[in-house]
Amino acid sequence: MFTSKSTAGTLLRSAVIGAASAAAAIGLCLPASAAPAGAPQATLWGVYGDHDMHDCPLNNRETAKRVIDISKADLGPLLAKYGIEKVHAQYHSGLEHTFLWVFETDRPHDLEEFTQELGVASWNDLKIVPIRRFGEDVVPEVKRLHGLN
Repeated sequence: MFTSKSTAGTLLRSAVIGAASAAAAIGLCLPASAAPAGAPQATLWGVYGDHDMHDCPLNNRETAKRVIDISKADLGPLLAKYGIEKVHAQYHSGLEHTFLWVFETDRPHDLEEFTQELGVASWNDLKIVPIRRFGEDVVPEVKRLHGLN
């Protein structure tokens, strides 16, 4: 139970995690980009993190230093090491003490090690979930599944 979070934030987090898990379970994770037949295809993955208000970079000087160091780092070699093709987004909510980063990769299991080496796993609880684009992926798939236009 996330008692330090607002009810809306907790419900949103549960909905995102639940929907992503359900999508993965029924095979709704489509490739983010085309790859040759037989080759692993890159898909979109979200790294959703939350932390205690006392670990928040807004409230904790040591965590703030780590965030600044991450912002200054050349992440290119680290992204390549873990097979991350692209960072699509990095969203943060200071009031909820949460973030969502969206990556494109054909090696989603390596995202765990990426977050550890980057350091964000040391002060955040993390969930790694499949992500789909609404208009490009979800709508065409539900139309196909249900024979709708």
